[in-house]
Amino acid sequence: MKGAIMKSAAIVCFIALTGAVAACGSSDSSSGGSAVDKQDMSLAMFAYAYDDPWGVAQAESAEETAKEAGVDLKVFDAAGDAGKQFNQVQDAVASGQFDGFVVSAVDGAGISAAIEDAAAQDIQTVCIGAPCGPDGNGLKPQVDGEIAYVGVTGKVDGEVQGDLVKQFCKDKDPCQVAYIPGFASSPVDGARLDAFKSTVGEDKNIDVVATAEGGYDQRQAFQVTQDMLQANPDIDLIAAADDGMALGVEQAANEAGKDVAIIGNAASKEGVKRVAAGEWLGTSVWLPRSEAREGTNILIDSLSGKTDFPTAVDIRKKSTVGPVVTQENAADFQSEWGN
Repeated sequence: MKGAIMKSAAIVCFIALTGAVAACGSSDSSSGGSAVDKQDMSLAMFAYAYDDPWGVAQAESAEETAKEAGVDLKVFDAAGDAGKQFNQVQDAVASGQFDGFVVSAVDGAGISAAIEDAAAQDIQTVCIGAPCGPDGNGLKPQVDGEIAYVGVTGKVDGEVQGDLVKQFCKDKDPCQVAYIPGFASSPVDGARLDAFKSTVGEDKNIDVVATAEGGYDQRQAFQVTQDMLQANPDIDLIAAADDGMALGVEQAANEAGKDVAIIGNAASKEGVKRVAAGEWLGTSVWLPRSEAREGTNILIDSLSGKTDFPTAVDIRKKSTVGPVVTQENAADFQSEWGN
């Protein structure tokens, strides 16, 4: 049942902890106060999309972690709809049934107000996957009531993908490149695209000739790629903000008979197979099961009265191959999502 958690201020002290950045407390988070017995603890997990393999991996991992700890956890499926997720969080706050939230945000900036509403009712939140708040590169918690963030940042994705482009394009002049973000308005997508353009912009032979939103949807990315190839028939490479959209790029290029290099993102099982086979150049590492497990454990620890939990965890630090899967290291990487 709902536990009484009091807000407290603490001095932030960052230390190295299992490869992650950790804080001993935060003056703008709700933590401390009366501990909640695990047998009485009730959590809600707000999934990005339960019909999406990445979202399923997160939700299942959160459920498994809570079950192992003997804690009740209910999953709410946003189905990729930011407005729906916002309303789900607000309804959960109003219900008075929950002690803490695990949030995999559809819109990290848009969900902030709902997390603040939860904090006003002494409900703690851990965000996973993509940052909650306006900064798509923010590893530290940004929102009042958010006690920890476990995941990745857009900047590293963009830099990793940009470096792969530079390697591919080093002997091509000009080298025409296109990029497909998920949602242009998303802080993470914006940070990723900015970092990508900045990285490839260091080489004068590389020309980013097109960018178009793919909506994290394979069919939409397929259509976008068709349009790109018609307008720019000499495109050498297309990078996408996730592997699902990269599959759409692959399909469109194959149907058009175009030999286009492809870079994915998030290291799905499908993407890693293609990278291992040399069909894609690479895919950035995301670990949805690991971040959900760690985020759920952090929330349980905090609600149980512990104060020494990490508040900012770069989940890529747990990757066996670093931030990107390439053909050279694909055999050493175990994907956490996809078919």
